[in-house]
Formats: sequence, structure tokens, C-alpha cells
Amino acid sequence: MFYLHGYKGEVWKEFYTGLLTNLRMLAELPSVRCLNFGAMFIGGGSPNCFSADELRELMTVIRSLFACDDNFEATIEWYPSDLDKEKLKCAHDVGFDRISFGVQTFSERLATSIRQRHTPTDSDRIIKTAQDIGFPNVNIDIISSLPSQKWEEMENDI
Repeated sequence: MFYLHGYKGEVWKEFYTGLLTNLRMLAELPSVRCLNFGAMFIGGGSPNCFSADELRELMTVIRSLFACDDNFEATIEWYPSDLDKEKLKCAHDVGFDRISFGVQTFSERLATSIRQRHTPTDSDRIIKTAQDIGFPNVNIDIISSLPSQKWEEMENDI
């Protein structure tokens, strides 16, 4: 399921309720009930739009409906400008053990040219915060070959 609109108000409530309903329906399928899941990825866009309570409920619903391996890995994508430490800690505490940040670039010039909503400083802060909270696996997305990107900028990003 993909949600493209702002994440407040009635439309968000309808989306979130629909997501939980969709998960419950999916869990009833015989072809799904027989599976044992090793990993889950909640991403695409900014799933950190969930409130802390919604994150708790979502993970509770998923773990109650689906069989998960002992080494189950749960990944959530997070927008680098969302420095809500309480919500980030909640994501870790409810069982997300891998977090992925859409950094794209650490170049201030390129970040401005691609109209990122976050700065390289935001990216540095959120990565450090996730490590301090205890996420054992922190992933960052970097884009190469951005328009006008210099070799040195790409090297620095890597």
C-alpha cells in the first residue's frame, strides 16, 4: 500500500485504518498463513509519519498476525529531518532493529539543488541519534550521478 498525501487529519486516519484492515485480510489468506517471515521492510516515502502509538499498534498487529523467524529483521525507513527522538526510540523499542535514512547526499550544494527538506547536518544528527538509541543496523541511501555532481562530492558521500 502506498500513501502519497499529508499525514494528518481524517484522510490519514482512513489510510491507517485501511492499512490495518489490509494486514488482517492478508493474514487470512492460506498462501500467507503457511509462511514464516524472516524480514519486514516498512518503507517508501516516509513511514516515520506514524505516531509513536501507531508504531506500537502496527508492530503488535504484525507480530500477532504473522509467523516470524527467531532472527526476524524489521526495517523502517525514516526521513532525516524527523528528529523526534521519542518516536525514534519507540521504533527501536517495539522491535525495529534496522533503520534506513534517505540521506541522498551530504553535499550542501547538491541538497539545495535537489530541494531536499533536510540538510546534511540533519542527516549527521539523525544517524548519530539512531546509533545512540541502539539500532544495530543503520542504512543510508545515497544517490550518485546527481545533476552537476562533482566526483569529489560523490567520493565524500561514499
